[in-house]
Amino acid sequence: MIIGDSYAHGLSGNVKNNLDEKYSVCGLVKPGVIIATQISSMTVDTTRLMKNDLIVSWGGANVNKISSQEGLNFVQSIIRTYS
Repeated sequence: MIIGDSYAHGLSGNVKNNLDEKYSVCGLVKPGVIIATQISSMTVDTTRLMKNDLIVSWGGANVNKISSQEGLNFVQSIIRTYS
């Protein structure tokens, strides 16, 4: 799963085109949104995540120290839950 602002536009398609068919790729792009807000607003069923699954957060716009820390906290909570 690739989550990002406008910097991630088209990225999931590019990744999918370079992977074997056994892999699934999805992307969620919201231009101009703060990454931490975007991640925390996800409606993904994280109970279905496996240890080999990847979540990539890609952004550059509207990033500040607070939103970066919120995004990091969210990712760390997923890691603690599913490690």
